[in-house]
Amino acid sequence: MPRGPVEASGGTMANIVKANTYLIDIQPPRRLWPSPRGVLRKEMPAHTLVMVTALAALEFQIEIEAIAVL
Repeated sequence: MPRGPVEASGGTMANIVKANTYLIDIQPPRRLWPSPRGVLRKEMPAHTLVMVTALAALEFQIEIEAIAVL
């Protein structure tokens, strides 16, 4: 499995303390909205959900930004 920036820096997904999710549709298809509990630690980190009119490319439907403390 490819390593992301958190793993490449010696951390795990449990090091994520804040996440921001940007959606162009507040009700995206389920395939775009995996359960973060399966990826992150047991207690959810602080999270902000924002609906926007567009993202960086027209085909993008969701963007997730995360902050990790290592």
